[in-house]
Amino acid sequence: MEVMMLMMAPADKMGLSAPSDVVADIAGFAMGLAKRGKLKEGHQLSGLEGGFRVERSSGGLSLSDGPFAETKELIGGYFILEVDSLEEAQTYAKANPHLSIGPVVVMPLLPSAEHSDSAASDDSESGDGAASCFKDGDGG
Repeated sequence: MEVMMLMMAPADKMGLSAPSDVVADIAGFAMGLAKRGKLKEGHQLSGLEGGFRVERSSGGLSLSDGPFAETKELIGGYFILEVDSLEEAQTYAKANPHLSIGPVVVMPLLPSAEHSDSAASDDSESGDGAASCFKDGDGG
């Protein structure tokens, strides 16, 4: 099963450099996951600047550029892991050095079988490939 491990950070600390020892510990943690064949992907995300938010309301779509004043917590980075169980994912989450900065949230990903190859190719022909990523058209 695949899980996404989100590394959260208080919004007031985003954009600040994490202590170099924590950065090194997280890099070592990621390398250990990779050596075990558990790490499929991982990235640090940018801070408050550069992001945006799109919302739908009765008046149409609105676009807000970051920073987001009302935000208390942001995603600082993520890992996609291949694990045998949620218990295994919990073990890795509890060992994540990011916990010295903020919480770690783990969410199971839907199996890729939920998104058939034929639906993706049908959508790409119509120019709406992103729609196949959502069950029952929730994305469009």
